[in-house]
Amino acid sequence: MGLDVGVVRIEYLERPDQPVYRFLFDLMLGPYTSMDADWEEDDTWGGGWDNNGLYEFSLAGLRKRADNWANRNNFGPSEKAKLCQWIESLPWQDDHIMLHLGN
Repeated sequence: MGLDVGVVRIEYLERPDQPVYRFLFDLMLGPYTSMDADWEEDDTWGGGWDNNGLYEFSLAGLRKRADNWANRNNFGPSEKAKLCQWIESLPWQDDHIMLHLGN
């Protein structure tokens, strides 16, 4: 058994436009409830406090959340594409990212 140690540094990004902003706001409120019940490969972890959350997402997990969220909100192809492009543009490390959501 090994012990990994990591230092979390927060690099705040420019506040995104809609629909990304709304997706992230909803994600902050319910990061574990936005998945389909049959999605078992999710490795998201983290926690929230007040109006903040610090969560680590896998690329596949965040893509799936975004797709489910967009479908529930009846988004069209252009809105889905904008959301997917924003997700892809994040500074992923080994297909994982930790996001601070809040103020």
